Amino acid sequence: PLEQYVLDNFQTIRLSSRAQFSRNSTLSDTLVSAGLTQAQWLNEECNYINTLASKLRNRSKLGNNFVYKLWDEPLPINYPEVAYSYSSVRQCAPGIALELTEEPAVALGDIADIWTVNINALSENAVKTAKQQRDRIYLYANRFHDIQGNPQRIRSLGWLMGYFGIEGYHFWS
Repeated sequence: PLEQYVLDNFQTIRLSSRAQFSRNSTLSDTLVSAGLTQAQWLNEECNYINTLASKLRNRSKLGNNFVYKLWDEPLPINYPEVAYSYSSVRQCAPGIALELTEEPAVALGDIADIWTVNINALSENAVKTAKQQRDRIYLYANRFHDIQGNPQRIRSLGWLMGYFGIEGYHFWS
């Protein structure tokens, strides 16, 4: 099934392009500038996540076919913050599937339900780690599907995914 991705730090579910590009603060910035304690901040974050999940679940087209993605290609220096963010969401809204655009790493533990691995980092070890954790593993490739690109590249994806047992491809435009 197709899954729709929800980007973090958007205070409402559906914003116009104009509103997205004119935003000057994230939810985190707003809460920090309000002078909240850490406990109050976590409570507000949980309320935000639960409201988001509730609105998405109530949309007939989506049902439960959505994935929450908090980070995109984090650097290893950010792994502690990434792990903390994902564990916070898991506590606030345990039914939400969490995706991370990164290969599984010991420093991250089993924080994601879906690991979306860049084609350049794809290895049997990454696939094995995800499968051992009973997580899904997806694949993505930058500039693999350009209109002017070589069509043979995109045709090789199905074979590559079949060989490694990868369950999905992260396509964006």
